[in-house]
Amino acid sequence: MLGFSFGCELTQRRELIFEVTGGCTTSVFPHAEKFLLASGDHQNALRYVAARKKMEVYRSMIDFLFCEIYREYRSACFKYYAGEGPPLRESSSREQIREWEEVLLHALKMALKVHGEKRRLSWVAFRSEVIRLAA
Repeated sequence: MLGFSFGCELTQRRELIFEVTGGCTTSVFPHAEKFLLASGDHQNALRYVAARKKMEVYRSMIDFLFCEIYREYRSACFKYYAGEGPPLRESSSREQIREWEEVLLHALKMALKVHGEKRRLSWVAFRSEVIRLAA
């Protein structure tokens, strides 16, 4: 007598769909947005250095990067999300925005380098190095 055995395996995969741009920083940092949108590797590099951070609490990767480097703006960002505050572009000077964008671009390029080297670097160390080099 022949015996047959059948099995079925069900797996569930949860994938977070996360916007690269948008949120409180919409259209404020076009060069940083362009850099992130240019390649999935650029987005993966940011995810790599931010692996232990809860990026999903922000509406976009740019919001995350800005608010986690410039932590003093987190509350303004969440007020904007709640409909209780203006977007960043309405509450900041063009000069200040240009300065911030230079730092964000530097951070994104640094993340790409760290990711390419597969170097382990905590977010705190990454942020500190970005701020130190920006000074």
